[in-house]
Amino acid sequence: MWRTTRLKEADKDSVLFENISPGGIGNTSNNCDVIEHSSADSNLLYVTKGFSLYRSQNCNDPAASVTWNTLSPGTIGGNINDMETNPMDTNVIWLAKGNGVIRSDDRGTYVGRHFWKLTGYTCYLYCFGQYE
Repeated sequence: MWRTTRLKEADKDSVLFENISPGGIGNTSNNCDVIEHSSADSNLLYVTKGFSLYRSQNCNDPAASVTWNTLSPGTIGGNINDMETNPMDTNVIWLAKGNGVIRSDDRGTYVGRHFWKLTGYTCYLYCFGQYE
């Protein structure tokens, strides 16, 4: 995963990219499945790879070395298909995992307290309107 803070530079050679996941997101030979940037806090970034969920709380700080926390995706099986953050509450995230929807109220630290199973479907999230 790469970031830049100079994308609007007039000189294209001035645009520099920085690797923000040097081994910090599991096996670096694998691609990320889902990337979700919080609209409520520009420093919050979530990344999923298969069953795993990762969170950075300083991804947008150009002076910081980006750090990652490995979070528990709970005991519900299946890859994480999609994710949404709440634009009003930085603590709330929603995961579509396997054939269910999961809500976390603590930035993904504990996932699985709120689980809705949808038998026979693969879940993806589309959030609109007013958030809870």
